[in-house]
Amino acid sequence: MRFLYSAVVVSLVGLLFGCGDDASQPDDPSEFCSPPAQYQECSVAFDSLEFTVQPKTTLRSLASKEDIAEFCKVECRKITGEIDITRVSLTDLSFLAPYDLSEAWVSVNSSTLLSLEGLEGKEELLGLGLAGVDGVTDLRPLRDLRRVTLGLGIEGTDVRSLDGLQGLESAGSLGFAESPLTQITELESLRSVDQLRLTGLPSVKEVDLGNIESLNNLQMSSMFGIETYTLPTVDSLEQVTFNSTSMPQCELEAWIDSLTEPPPLMTVYSNKPCE
Repeated sequence: MRFLYSAVVVSLVGLLFGCGDDASQPDDPSEFCSPPAQYQECSVAFDSLEFTVQPKTTLRSLASKEDIAEFCKVECRKITGEIDITRVSLTDLSFLAPYDLSEAWVSVNSSTLLSLEGLEGKEELLGLGLAGVDGVTDLRPLRDLRRVTLGLGIEGTDVRSLDGLQGLESAGSLGFAESPLTQITELESLRSVDQLRLTGLPSVKEVDLGNIESLNNLQMSSMFGIETYTLPTVDSLEQVTFNSTSMPQCELEAWIDSLTEPPPLMTVYSNKPCE
């Protein structure tokens, strides 16, 4: 299970979902979401939920307003398993706010989504995948997030800053791709991550990964604008991939040589070869 979800994040959530068919006018969940009169201190797996209008149909994903209206009736505080939100036209994720998602993987693919509202106050998630959420520009609703057990992947957003992830301390996998980020400097609390993938981020000028103390797999590719960077000094690296970056080849090789235990698997290719 751990490796399955880690692979999902390393490949990033965009590989899992096709393009959505969202309506031009997104809906505010509060307009059709009616919460129960009282929540119960119990746990329920997402893939065990059923439509009340179609009692024999298991609710495998939230792909319409009707699906979300059904989801909002769940009385158990804790939801476990993968919550797949795809092709539904929404402004935000506010309908998730009442629930404990510490053992839930939230996958979102909705081009109309404007905000991550609903994820405030969540200190721990099993996983979070955002793909094709073009309207999301702000990660600050994630400011309370401390741990992501399996993985966090963000691809195809208009996010320009990782402001909101300053409190993140550990993650199974962490991936950012195809976004107009200008810097990777906000991960100041991150100490442990199994796999870190940064790819297709041509606008990033500064990278600071110096706080990381435990890392197994580091991948950086198609990052042509890097001007300043700090790489982690760790002995746990098993694989390193630098492909088409603006970090000078000789400096990358010197960093690898400085490690007490050089990683057994290495690919180092820079747009700035040694002179």
